[in-house]
Amino acid sequence: MAILVGVLGTIVGFYFGAERGSQSNANRGNSNVSQTQGLQITPAIFSNEQPKRGDTISITSSVTGGKAPYTYSITFDSNITPGAIKDVPSQDGSIKQDIAIPSTIAIEKDTSVKFQIEVKDSEGKSATYNKDGARKLTVKP
Repeated sequence: MAILVGVLGTIVGFYFGAERGSQSNANRGNSNVSQTQGLQITPAIFSNEQPKRGDTISITSSVTGGKAPYTYSITFDSNITPGAIKDVPSQDGSIKQDIAIPSTIAIEKDTSVKFQIEVKDSEGKSATYNKDGARKLTVKP
């Protein structure tokens, strides 16, 4: 009998606890509707982090938070890669860019290239990925 009462108490407690929790979540969701989450950029993924002269690589990332649509720019600290990629529109926050490493560059050893990605949302808020230059590409001769 004690087991039956325990099981019944667990079921009733779970039911009423779930109802109360879902109401709290619904109320909490309504109070956050007008707030905008800060922009965040996911870590960049390269199709090849050690390209050679003449290779074309892809860089992908994504943006969350803020308010769509977004624009992104990718800059490099070296003349090995093409110039900066400026103000590319992204309706859904996805970042995908092909980068061609010129076959005419004159390098004789592995060369590190710093990069950064800057994103702006439709409200003018911005975020930067790899601002400190910790992630790098290594271009091989």
